[in-house]
Amino acid sequence: MTRKEKSNEETSLKMMSFGALEEEELDDNDTKGERYRAKDSAISPSALANPSLLRRTSSVISVGNVSQRLSSKLRRSSVEMQNSACEETRTMPEDYASPPPGKEDVEFWKHCRNGDIGVRLSPLNTFQRLVGNAVSGRQKETGDVPLQRPFHFESELFSGKCVFYFRNVPSAPEEVFNGKARKIQICIQGKFKEPVPIDDLMFGHSMIRPMVNLPSRWLLALATRVCQAFGAKYAMTLSSPSATRPFIRAPLILAAQTICVSKPGEEPDVTGAPIEDTSLLEYMPNDLGHAERRKYISKYLKQVKTAQSKKSSSASTEPVPEVPVYDTENVYTFCFWQAQIDFSKYICDLGIAQFKLFKLVDGQPLAANCRARDGRVAFRFELWHASIVEAARRAFDYTRYEKLEKALLGKKPLVSPQPSKQ
Repeated sequence: MTRKEKSNEETSLKMMSFGALEEEELDDNDTKGERYRAKDSAISPSALANPSLLRRTSSVISVGNVSQRLSSKLRRSSVEMQNSACEETRTMPEDYASPPPGKEDVEFWKHCRNGDIGVRLSPLNTFQRLVGNAVSGRQKETGDVPLQRPFHFESELFSGKCVFYFRNVPSAPEEVFNGKARKIQICIQGKFKEPVPIDDLMFGHSMIRPMVNLPSRWLLALATRVCQAFGAKYAMTLSSPSATRPFIRAPLILAAQTICVSKPGEEPDVTGAPIEDTSLLEYMPNDLGHAERRKYISKYLKQVKTAQSKKSSSASTEPVPEVPVYDTENVYTFCFWQAQIDFSKYICDLGIAQFKLFKLVDGQPLAANCRARDGRVAFRFELWHASIVEAARRAFDYTRYEKLEKALLGKKPLVSPQPSKQ
């Protein structure tokens, strides 16, 4: 496969990552927590699709810079492909996903005024579960979560609450989306059950089958120019969509649009405007915005890895820095949003063209998936649409699912975190 063909294929997988493309930046009022202030997007997909603008943008990038960036991306991609090859030999959380929804589930989504959209925790059992007195028997069995309002859950690595906001459905709250281009907003808040290195927890989307019916190469090439204007800030790595198990992911600490770290009892309201505040983290400078946080963390992790590499190749006895961890004392709030995918219609709009996702995903739902590299789950939510349910049920391997479920019988159940001692 040529480099150009590989780039074309990578583009279609970028379109599948609902949290990876950001259509708007927070202004000072958002960062300080003012509730849902209307603002104009600094850069819109339609503006990036303007051919004259693309020509002006490309004209100021030197060939040397492009070569240097491409070389760096290829090196990172090589390492990630090795990691992916190792993962293919292991059974990952997506392999344990619950059986697809049925017609009665689709009707339930509509009854709840959520249109054709349904979201659920998957897999369940020893991986994650809904908690709280308001959880019904049906929810315990299916993992279905309410939309447009908070709910509580816990997993192998995390315990907290979450809220999903979707645009263009009857239950959508206007105040969340007024003045915004975003089509979806997710806020996840809680505490980690054990320390996890910040470079070990990855956020993204993984599939168990290749994508199908990919668009024509020339259209993918054009879409690449639009997508690449967004993706670099997240340190995204991705496979080919024709890979056995396509994926797209980035470190959680870089993928989240905003991160707020708080002392217990001082955390922000998950139904309010997203807030960026990492001042409690000792390894972070104070008063960094979300863009500055990404730049600082990327540079910091490179420095740590370089120091560790030099240490391993020399006889030096000088101490080297450790990769920071998500601690278990503070409350973390992660917020994500994007404007390219309209989940109410299951369409991806890059400005230059619209793509009907049900034709591409082969019955596989998009997922907000956060896990450690060893497969342990922080959270994994499947985002379903009625248009893929029938194909999903045809493709699902029920025999394999039953075998995997039996293999989990000896696994320890989830343990709820103990309250901290005062």
